[in-house]
Amino acid sequence: ELDLLRAAAEALAASLLNLRSQEEMRRLFVEAQMKSEQLQAQEEEMRQNMEELQATQDEMSRVQLALRARLEALLAQQAEMSRTVAAVPGAIYKFRAAADGSLSLPYVSPAMADLFEVDIHPDGSADLAAVFGSVLPEDLPGLQAGIAKILEEKTAWQGSFRVRTPKSGALRWISGRSSLHQEPGGVQVHYGVFTDVTAAKEQEAQAQAQAATQAARIAELEAELARLRAQAPQTAKPARRKP
Repeated sequence: ELDLLRAAAEALAASLLNLRSQEEMRRLFVEAQMKSEQLQAQEEEMRQNMEELQATQDEMSRVQLALRARLEALLAQQAEMSRTVAAVPGAIYKFRAAADGSLSLPYVSPAMADLFEVDIHPDGSADLAAVFGSVLPEDLPGLQAGIAKILEEKTAWQGSFRVRTPKSGALRWISGRSSLHQEPGGVQVHYGVFTDVTAAKEQEAQAQAQAATQAARIAELEAELARLRAQAPQTAKPARRKP
């Protein structure tokens, strides 16, 4: 009986051990299955993330291509504008009058440096004080009065004045004109052009001088003719015979 009990106990222990082993295997299997499912979920999430990343990269590539095309178009337009500005016979400028009364030149074309011999800043602007400083003192009050008038009346501007360039000391006649663009907040912007009309003014002065010389010469000749007529003897006309 003792052997029988021992055998039964050993069989029961083996059965319990087998059951525990099976339970442990089932637990491990469940854990392995759960980990497998987690890995599959992570792989799916990574796949989706990769697809989203690829889509984002594709979109960025399209945006970069569009931006590059836009930049190239802008550069081409800028080059075309630069060629157009260079072909204009004169210096193009933008004159701005703020609501507080301050005046500035936010933009001038490169020809402004040659025409007025003033420095152009990297942003394309120039110092208005430097431009005014080159105007002859006898012409400056008229120029300033003309500017004050157009700002008050909100009209276009046209005028001429003389400058003495600060570097070469050249005396130049400058003709200018502009059109008004009214901006919000009481800001007035004038887009215009300055041209060098020195040659035309010199020709005009020469023509006026020649005309004055000719008029004086004609006056002298007429006076001389009148004097000669006054000194000439009066000749009596012969009487006509009656038939």
